[in-house]
Amino acid sequence: LIILLFSVNILLLIALGIDLLGREEYGSIRRIYITSEFSIQPSEILKFPILLTTALLFKKFHNKQLLLISLLLIIYLIPILLIQMQPNTSMALLYSAYFTIAIFLCGITYRALFTMLLSLFALLPMVVTFFVAEYQFGRFSAFANPQIDPLGLSYIPNLVSKAVNSSGFIGPGSIESTNSFLFNVLAADSDFALAVIIEQLGLIALIFIIIAFLLILWTGTSIALNAENRFQFLSTIMATYIIVIQASLHIMVNLSLLPTTGTTMPFISNGSNALIVNFVLIGMILGVERKNKIRMKVQKF
Repeated sequence: LIILLFSVNILLLIALGIDLLGREEYGSIRRIYITSEFSIQPSEILKFPILLTTALLFKKFHNKQLLLISLLLIIYLIPILLIQMQPNTSMALLYSAYFTIAIFLCGITYRALFTMLLSLFALLPMVVTFFVAEYQFGRFSAFANPQIDPLGLSYIPNLVSKAVNSSGFIGPGSIESTNSFLFNVLAADSDFALAVIIEQLGLIALIFIIIAFLLILWTGTSIALNAENRFQFLSTIMATYIIVIQASLHIMVNLSLLPTTGTTMPFISNGSNALIVNFVLIGMILGVERKNKIRMKVQKF
């Protein structure tokens, strides 16, 4: 079933990549519309089966490190390339981060990991030339020089920066949408959801949100370390990191620490696909925690 779910998602990504399904939005083709109101985003849904596939491979081949890493490279590289064909660089970067964490958790040494990352860095010019879309170069330019095109490339990043900087420690509370810096920004409820919250509630809201995701990181890691077997360990730790890494990327973009990427905030940004997947990931973590508690009660007797 796990392999079937993974395969179906790959086929959907291929269909998007060759323009068989989906329609262009914001310069890329990411979604398959079932109706005019309901759509699915295969790259988002793929997080669940690729997590389970990673855990399954870890369980079966944990004592064959070279084979394990090779298989992980295949199952991550294929979707990364297909996602970038849309193009969707932010999601491709997320899957690259998931792959790095997966091979690290599978026991790769620091030296081998460093060598692999150095090799990928050496291939970076070729990757950028062939896979980075023109509008994405513009985002990097706007990040490096916010004044380069104030009415074009830099317009939205500058509005996000103004929204965050205008709030103070405690914001004014709920404000009229027309008074918001992000009133005319189409992705305000998704890519810049945190900036909207900070503009209204202040930096104190940012602090609470960061604390909430740190609690998810700490709780998920603790549950994973107490897991009964390798499959539960890796599935729990990967579910935790998938949520936290995406949240971290969204926070850094909204605080102008990274170029605009189009990454949503888990549990906060608008998007039914992401919300469902994130709740499934939380459910997996809580499921392992429940099994841990049952096992501990049995051991006491």
